[in-house]
Amino acid sequence: MAFAEALNFEAYLSELKQHGKVDAGTITYPFRVNDNDEPVLLNGDPRSIDVWSEGTKVNVRKDVAFAAIARRFPNVSYADDPPSFVSTGRSQHGGQEFVYLFELKNGCHGCEVVGGAEVAFDFDAQGHYLGARLLGVRRHADVAPAARGR
Repeated sequence: MAFAEALNFEAYLSELKQHGKVDAGTITYPFRVNDNDEPVLLNGDPRSIDVWSEGTKVNVRKDVAFAAIARRFPNVSYADDPPSFVSTGRSQHGGQEFVYLFELKNGCHGCEVVGGAEVAFDFDAQGHYLGARLLGVRRHADVAPAARGR
């Protein structure tokens, strides 16, 4: 209830997967028309990280694979669909790393998925958020079918 109250009762925590100091969760916004679920990282410092918002701040334009996709699809950008959880593991700093796949589309919400960007969210051993970083960009054929099938 406290989580829902913090979100002005517009959403609630519908899933929580414990991974150690920092956990992965899903926030559900039941009154939205599209994209009702959003990933969130919880219980670190800060207490919650909006994966979608934080991940789209990562600059994909410097990646060589992104440049190749952009030559073929000039309107390519981060999709407005929530990212998909890929994996979790140990970060370079001895803490946790959470990896999410962000679809890249050629334009609008309903437009074709042309690729995906893997973004890592890093935490130190005490659970302090260190930031998001690009692991790489994949072209459409290399994006997991589950991510393409939404």
